[in-house]
Amino acid sequence: MKYDQREGNTLLAEEKQQLVASVVTRVYLWMTLGLIATAGAAYYAVFSGLAVSLIYSNSLFVLLILQFGLVLCLNAGINRMSAHAAVLGFLAYSVFTGLTISTVLLAYAPATVHGAFATTALMFGSTALYGSVTKKDLTSLGSLAIMGLFGIIIATIVNLFLGSVDLYWFVTYLGVIIFVALTAYDAQRIKGMVSLDLDQETKKKVVILGALTLYLNFINLFLRLLRILGRRD
Repeated sequence: MKYDQREGNTLLAEEKQQLVASVVTRVYLWMTLGLIATAGAAYYAVFSGLAVSLIYSNSLFVLLILQFGLVLCLNAGINRMSAHAAVLGFLAYSVFTGLTISTVLLAYAPATVHGAFATTALMFGSTALYGSVTKKDLTSLGSLAIMGLFGIIIATIVNLFLGSVDLYWFVTYLGVIIFVALTAYDAQRIKGMVSLDLDQETKKKVVILGALTLYLNFINLFLRLLRILGRRD
């Protein structure tokens, strides 16, 4: 029987695509687990009264510091930690985020929170899908979105002193656009990362880092949509 080189190459390409799809699926599953942990912690804090206690104590400030330090460690030090430690760090960060978000949820009606979450899920899902399937290189879009992200961080800090309502809402609406763009860019970038020939340990850490990246986009998009949908003129 004569071996068909082209058929062999096609089979190898299909196997690689299936492997990439499997790893990408794991990224989204871990992101979803992180969101479930965040939602569970937030609702527990709201209905148990813990959220109110956090507001009127120094615990919230400590929690924010721990949350910020943990995400920095995961982003900067994931190469030096084991995949198991990365998983635990990601889940811990998800719980901490839920506790801090619970203090924000107290200001909104449950219907507004649920509406903001559903809207976020639809926007996130559609843009992540676009980023995963498009053949267009989104690197330039990602670069612009990252620059815009630094811009809104600076504007937010400046507005702490100015107290401008107009700037507050400008930054909020701009943030929605930026995190939608980042979601599409990161979805494409993560797909490219898992396509590389990596050892199993590194691949597990790439999955967690990818899940964390998409998780952060989702949470930031949700918080901005929550402000908009709960806006009181």
